[in-house]
Amino acid sequence: MMDDKKHNILYVDDEESNIRIFKNTFRRHYNIHTALTGKEGLQILDEKRIDLIITDQRMPGMSGLEFLKKAVHKYPELNRILITAYSDYDVLHRAINEAQIFQYIEKPWDQKDVETIIEHALEVHRLRQEKEQLTSDLKESEEKFREMAENINDVFWLKTENKILYISPSFEKIWGITSEKMYNNLHFFIHGIQPEDEQKMKEVLHSNEYLEKGIFDKEYRILNTDHEIRWIRARSFPIYDENKTVVRQAGIASDITRQKEAEMGLIKAKEKAEENDQLKSAFLANMSHEIRTPMNGIIGFTELLSNIDVSNEEQKYYISIINECCHQLLTIVGDILDFSKIETGQVELHKKYHNIEKLLNESYNFFSQQASDKNIQLSYQIDLEDEKPEIFTDKSLFTQILNNLLCNAIKFTDEGSVNFGCKKQKDKLIFYISDTGIGIPQDLTKKIFERFLRVRSKKAQQYRGTGLGLSIVKGYIDLLGGKIWLESILNKGTTFYFTIT
Repeated sequence: MMDDKKHNILYVDDEESNIRIFKNTFRRHYNIHTALTGKEGLQILDEKRIDLIITDQRMPGMSGLEFLKKAVHKYPELNRILITAYSDYDVLHRAINEAQIFQYIEKPWDQKDVETIIEHALEVHRLRQEKEQLTSDLKESEEKFREMAENINDVFWLKTENKILYISPSFEKIWGITSEKMYNNLHFFIHGIQPEDEQKMKEVLHSNEYLEKGIFDKEYRILNTDHEIRWIRARSFPIYDENKTVVRQAGIASDITRQKEAEMGLIKAKEKAEENDQLKSAFLANMSHEIRTPMNGIIGFTELLSNIDVSNEEQKYYISIINECCHQLLTIVGDILDFSKIETGQVELHKKYHNIEKLLNESYNFFSQQASDKNIQLSYQIDLEDEKPEIFTDKSLFTQILNNLLCNAIKFTDEGSVNFGCKKQKDKLIFYISDTGIGIPQDLTKKIFERFLRVRSKKAQQYRGTGLGLSIVKGYIDLLGGKIWLESILNKGTTFYFTIT
């Protein structure tokens, strides 16, 4: 049975389980009317006295947005709330502009947050309904307005042409300045507006619509006394007497900072997703090229080996090329598998104590011939006081980290040296790999560890690779609880540093 003293909320959702949850949660405080489709919702609006509309977005047939657009056309005085997923940026943008929603609620919703939003929406709706009563019984309305304003977070104000009659305590919470200053100067709030928005607000306050009708609805930024930038949505409407003459103005100012941050977060997330899509496409194109090249080498030289006229020396040469191509292919496949394990969280750690000198010496021996073939001087140092320094880590992951960094250092160094080692700094072991290679552009030093990213320069394009090596290194170091960073000078060399905890 419906209670005439309660507000009537229309909730539209095609999922019966969602309707049941919403009804059970809020029926104690409100009369909940429910509909499974937008069509049913419109019918209820025609038949019942509804104070607030709440609808889910994703529904078959008529979406939440389409339903609200029809609702705002027929019942513009009702506030509308849209429940949607965080990623529905385009839908939110259209809902704000086309359906003029009061607020949106992100899934999964929190009961307290929803209660606050519902209360705000109902308070604003109630304020609209009380406009006529303000005209006939201004004094009584002011008391109700004051009581309501002092118990919500939004700022309410009431003014004549030249004087502030009332401003709610929330003004001090948001602006950080006393209400007394507004009573003394009704335009004092302008001083807190950011310079980028100040001129726009002055134009609004001098516009005919505001001066003649007392109407405006604008968003602007303020800098409060805590030096925080807050987004404000301010709305003003006129109060008429029985002769339809504007006698006073009332308004509401809402702190919409969280909403704006969410919108900006959506924009950034969308931009990041688009960037990732582009990087993935470039990565797949590069993978196709990287895999095809050694495969073509294997196929081509295998066919040459089948020629009966091939000499023994030629056979040995062809086999060496096939062997090299197989190793290249194995490296590519290994990088892809390692990257996949990191992304899916399938890497298992097996930590033990290991001798640092032994670990570094093994990597030195592994790369010494490769460095010698390029006439690069390879060396390592251990600058520690302990005679037999040890580290508690996963040997396999540590070796792969060190070897990947050494492999890159040698690959991108055409002359000079590659030096690596370990030193102690403020009770922390720091490992380093330094080269005299091509270096990394300054603008990429922070992005170099991102997935699918490769350095795009004429020099870098001369060297083959998947572009996954540093991503894998960063992933393994994160798993081992360490950090990695670098210093680089273009065309002079790079030094990578990393720690393991």
